[in-house]
Formats: sequence, structure tokens, C-alpha cells
Amino acid sequence: MHKATETEKLMAGIHQAAEMFIKRYYPEEEHSFTGVWEAFAQWVKQWKGREPAKMASEALLLYVRTGLGFAEEAGVDRVSRIVIGTVAKLFCEPQGKMPSLFRLEGRIGKIAAGTEASGELLAALLRHLPKLYMEARAANLESAEATVSLAAKPQYEVWTGGNCHIVSSISKEEHKKEKYLFWIDLDEKRHESIICPGKTIGSEAVDMLLCLVKKLGVRVSLDEVFKEVWKEELRKNVQLRKAQENKVDQQLSALQRFCGGEFRKYLFGEKFKKGLGLDRSFSKKYFMFSRLR
Repeated sequence: MHKATETEKLMAGIHQAAEMFIKRYYPEEEHSFTGVWEAFAQWVKQWKGREPAKMASEALLLYVRTGLGFAEEAGVDRVSRIVIGTVAKLFCEPQGKMPSLFRLEGRIGKIAAGTEASGELLAALLRHLPKLYMEARAANLESAEATVSLAAKPQYEVWTGGNCHIVSSISKEEHKKEKYLFWIDLDEKRHESIICPGKTIGSEAVDMLLCLVKKLGVRVSLDEVFKEVWKEELRKNVQLRKAQENKVDQQLSALQRFCGGEFRKYLFGEKFKKGLGLDRSFSKKYFMFSRLR
């Protein structure tokens, strides 16, 4: 049975946090992330057997400072390079007591600035990476199955209860999935209702639901909804804006039918004036998941 080395555990933490950031907030970059990571992991392997954790840490820091040359040579995407570089540098700093979110934001800001992150990407790193870093550090990366490639036992990213979790199994919840209004396998293309057999929803409705549960209990601006679900800006023209609002209503109606008419009672009022949002009481009504490997 293979026991994970210090380098493997370090790389596993970097991979988990970086992959989750891309998957949740830059899903359009997923196709390039694998190539960036493979180039990065291959480069790190040269330090095997030479004080692995220390040498890998110093090497990763050097390559972040010099612009992630390993990735530039592979001709891969800039966003994935910056994300992996920022996460790697954060993980390669001394791992003492878990820092506060405030201190993490400060450290991430300094690191990201050195990797040329700016604008929307910098804002996303500051907002979301602290929590992902804490999740990855708290995760059980001590198992004998942990490897640099992370080809370990299956894991799932789960949204339920107002939170997002990484778990190794969903079998316990699967046995009682009928208790949820929405049991959604995000890896499937077709989504059929558990409680209303025959009722289905498409990807736009699922994306909208995910957008809302990520910020459960808080209103999400219509502009943010359109950027996340349809990848488009909110129009200023009255007629075009009305057409966009109709698109939102269509998906809300689809969600309403999917769960037997229970969805809208959790939806905040004045949605187009104040923003869309779901009441916290919705936290036990959904279970959405995707496989990480």
C-alpha cells in the first residue's frame, strides 16, 4: 500500500483548491485546466527524492515569480496558469496554524498581484480562494491512496444545506433522495424529477438554481444571474430587458413544475427590482452534486 509523501500531499492540496476554483467560478476554463496541471505536475516530479516538500515548495515559488514558465512552454491558458500559480504559492508558504479569512485575503492579494491577476479574476480569487484553501487544508489528504495525479477514490462536490462540501460518498443521501424537491446530478444532461416522474428541466434551469443556492438567503442581481447562466450582459434597452426577464421567468416556471409547485414559495418577492434569491428555509430542499474523479 502506497503511503503519500510530503510532496504528494502538498500537490494534492494545491490541485483540490485550484480545481475547485476553476470548476465553480470559471467553468469555461475546465478544458484547459487539465493541460496546465499535467505540465505543472510533470515539472515538479524532477524533485522526487531530494527533500521533496522543501524542494518542490522552493521550485514552485520560483516559477510563480518568473511567470509560470512551465505553462507558457506548453501554450496553455492564462487563467489556469494564474490560478494554479497563486494557489501553489499560497500552499508553499509555512503551514502553521490555520490563518483567519482576513489574513488569507491579504496574503492572496499580494500573491495574485505577483502573478498578474487583475480585474474580475483578482476579485474572484480574493472572494473565493480563502474558503477553498481552508477546505483543502482541512481535507483528509493523509490516506495511503493520495497521489500526485489525485487518482484516488471517487469524490463528489455537493451543494446542500446552504453550503458546498467535498465528500467521498453520497450513498447515504441517495437512499432518501425523495425528501428533496431537487435531487440534481450535475454531470447528467437530462434531469428528471424524483417527486414528479416525467417532469424534466434543462441546463439553464439547473444553472439558475445552482447560482441561487450558492448564495442562499441572499439576493443575486439580475446582471449576475445572466452572466452566470447565459454568459451575457443585462441589456439597457427596455424591450431587450423585458425579453431577458421573460427568459428568467421561463426557467423559474420550469423549476416550479419540476418540484410539484413548491419552488416559488421560497423565492424572494420583487425579483426583477431587487434581485433573485431563495429563503434560507430552502436549505433542506435541494441536493446537487458532481463527480470530481
